[in-house]
Amino acid sequence: MWRRKRGRTVFRSYELQVLDSVRSALSPAAAEMLDRQIATIESVSRLYEDRESDLYPSRKGPQVRDPAIAFANKAEDLRLATVTLRGPHGSGKAIMSTVFGHVFQLSFKPSPKTLGDRRSIVAERVTLHVDPMSPDDGASVLNFLKQLRLHVCRRRRRSISGHKTPVRLRRLRRAAPA
Repeated sequence: MWRRKRGRTVFRSYELQVLDSVRSALSPAAAEMLDRQIATIESVSRLYEDRESDLYPSRKGPQVRDPAIAFANKAEDLRLATVTLRGPHGSGKAIMSTVFGHVFQLSFKPSPKTLGDRRSIVAERVTLHVDPMSPDDGASVLNFLKQLRLHVCRRRRRSISGHKTPVRLRRLRRAAPA
């Protein structure tokens, strides 16, 4: 009987190398969350000569991800880790990204095909860029606008071009909550 693939069985060996190496660098709680997310993956879309692998929880229909297994850092697009890879014909890197707290993309530079046989590609080094279990603290649009507002105020109410701040912008500042 035919069974639908799910979890680790949908990945290629070099993709599993990246996932396992990142998992080993994470805290135990984050590693368990990553395992639960990987277990829900049913489809991997490989694009651009396998340079990009997009991970989906279902093959067809709406892509609904379980919020109970999301990382605490729910940034819209987050570079989680970079993994250095080595194969028989050279070396490269892979970047793991998350979207709204779920692992979504593995990007390879160069294509894994140029590194040699898939089964002989190994992960050498992992660099974690953020802790996925700490909540997002500044990637929101509102925080960016507040920082921009502070920058404009520090410039003595002058715009970037050196002219006085337009009247419309001053009205917006007065109307905006502090």
